[in-house]
Amino acid sequence: MTYIAAFKNPSFTCIISDMRVTKFEENQKLGSNTSLKTGTFFNGCIFGLCGNIERGKEFILTVKAALTKTMSPSESWSKFNQIISCYNFHNDKDDHFQMILSTRASGTPELFKLDSIQGLTTYGFDNGWISVGSGKQFLDKFISEQCIPEIEKFPDKMFENYPFFLCLKLTELSESFGHDYLEKLDVGGLFHFIYQTDKLEATQKPALFVLSAANLREKTIYLWIYRICRVYNDRGLFVDKWTPPSESGNRRFMSFNSFTWPEMPQFLDESFKNKIIEEVEAQPFYYFCGFGFTNPTESKMPAFHFTTKGDYLFRKNIVSKDLEIDPRAKEILAQNYEKIIESRGEK
Repeated sequence: MTYIAAFKNPSFTCIISDMRVTKFEENQKLGSNTSLKTGTFFNGCIFGLCGNIERGKEFILTVKAALTKTMSPSESWSKFNQIISCYNFHNDKDDHFQMILSTRASGTPELFKLDSIQGLTTYGFDNGWISVGSGKQFLDKFISEQCIPEIEKFPDKMFENYPFFLCLKLTELSESFGHDYLEKLDVGGLFHFIYQTDKLEATQKPALFVLSAANLREKTIYLWIYRICRVYNDRGLFVDKWTPPSESGNRRFMSFNSFTWPEMPQFLDESFKNKIIEEVEAQPFYYFCGFGFTNPTESKMPAFHFTTKGDYLFRKNIVSKDLEIDPRAKEILAQNYEKIIESRGEK
């Protein structure tokens, strides 16, 4: 399955997802961190999907074919309820899928859970959020104990930015010290989000996740840097990754959502890929830059930098395709590790 979590306040909802997809071929379990499982469902509704992806895709495409773009959010939601009342969900365990939905049909965003066996339900919000997927038990506890207490310290005006912090903390876990354990739960890859207000549905702005590890004796800090942005409306996700020189693992890849792009070809030609890269390069390098750690004993609520002015802490080096580090970023990293040394009583 995967992990999908949704968060809500009176005028804003967001749906967060990982990128793990698992298949069985010749009785062998195969997984990769390359799947996009969130998007705009129809006018006024966004979704996150987990479980049997093929059955979920069939359902999504059936609904999308029955609705028109001219329908208002309330009309679309009413028609959606009519469809699920008579839809054949194939209630076998192997066909099971779940969706978290956010709709503004009533005028303000509301969250629902659709279970292919149990049906559509509104959700009680004891904690202001809900989740589904194979990572639910472990990651719900992680969010409740290690993320929410820190987020509650943020000013109210930052509420619509806190999904970036959650994605950073979950990515810190999935890409470093929790990697192997989470993949056993069929969870993995970079976390990202889609959101909704009372007026619109939108994808996140570009984000940069910077994970660091330090050799304190040699006073050397190693960096793993991930840039993530949405492309092709909300149909695609583009990832850049930079690793320490010793790993030589710099790479970039794109993932597209066949739920929101049903006519997507099996193979994308070079001209299309080049158009996507042009779109990626035309976007701001990042809106959010957050710093995390690869060592669980050093993990804490991270330092961060928001910008709409282009004063980036990291910049692409056009010649080498590496990243140039601004002195301000080096200062942030140094301060983080100075605090760790101080808390340990080290010199």
